[in-house]
Amino acid sequence: MSSNTNTEQETEVFSQNFVSAGRYRGGPHGVGNPNDKSLRKVELEVCIPGIIRERAHREKCHDLINEFGKCGEQHGAWSF
Repeated sequence: MSSNTNTEQETEVFSQNFVSAGRYRGGPHGVGNPNDKSLRKVELEVCIPGIIRERAHREKCHDLINEFGKCGEQHGAWSF
């Protein structure tokens, strides 16, 4: 038996069409259902809270942050 022969499982793992996660296998092209609205764990725990925090900082709390920065400049403390 030569070392160049791959088992069927190794061929599947290294093929371009292989998608490991079960929920991403469906759909017309085998790369996931285009109508799937579920989010990955990283999107729920990292991306979305970061977007909300940045948007709140920019849109909702902008005046408060500017006032805090001016106060810090007047009193010699750090500012934003």
